Amino acid sequence: MFACRDRQRGEATLPRLHAAAPDARAELAILDLASLAAVREFAQSELAAQRPIHILINNAGIMAPPKRLETADGFELQFGTNVLGHFAPTALLMPALERAAAESPDRPRIVTIASIAHKKGQIDFNDLQSSKAYAPMRAYRQSKLADLFRTADHSAFSGAVRALLGHIIGAVLNTDGAGALPTLYAATSPNVVDAGYYGPQGLLETRGSTIGEACIATQAKDAATAARLWQVCEELTQIRFRPS
Repeated sequence: MFACRDRQRGEATLPRLHAAAPDARAELAILDLASLAAVREFAQSELAAQRPIHILINNAGIMAPPKRLETADGFELQFGTNVLGHFAPTALLMPALERAAAESPDRPRIVTIASIAHKKGQIDFNDLQSSKAYAPMRAYRQSKLADLFRTADHSAFSGAVRALLGHIIGAVLNTDGAGALPTLYAATSPNVVDAGYYGPQGLLETRGSTIGEACIATQAKDAATAARLWQVCEELTQIRFRPS
């Protein structure tokens, strides 16, 4: 299933998929991660179908808008989409992931797309929403660092792994195919470990078709920050998310 914000782009993707893999079964759902109401509606619909989710890929595409924007719920757009917009559906869809775990010997996986930008990120609990001062890249780096913290916590009760964004802006631009490799590796490789972080091995982890373990910044390993951030995400989304 493709859960996409842009219906037109989603509908354009399906024929390309079927052309490459004629026997593939795929469907499109419209989901705006910048709206917790939309996330809840999507999760309710998916759970009502009573089907398992074997792989959940969290991949929001919000990066450094020049002006501070807000989600439908009043959160800074990058934090609200990249962080809360992943936390909420993952929490709400856990019954479907647990169904997959019960039906298959293979553990379900939660894959969250991260970025080398996290290495310069800091979690500012005094201004998570960048309401006091907004700097586009600072807010983006914070959101990507937060994604690493969240996925490490997910690993306590599901096969959560992280993939380095392989599609980098600028001179080191990867092809679309190569850019997708870290995600595919994290989602399907038998060699990944819980809370692992995987990305291209060429040129400062920004390009290449060889995928392996990527470097995680020291600040992304702080347990106290991770626990506090998790609690904040629960409070902001009003979703309690704890291992069963």
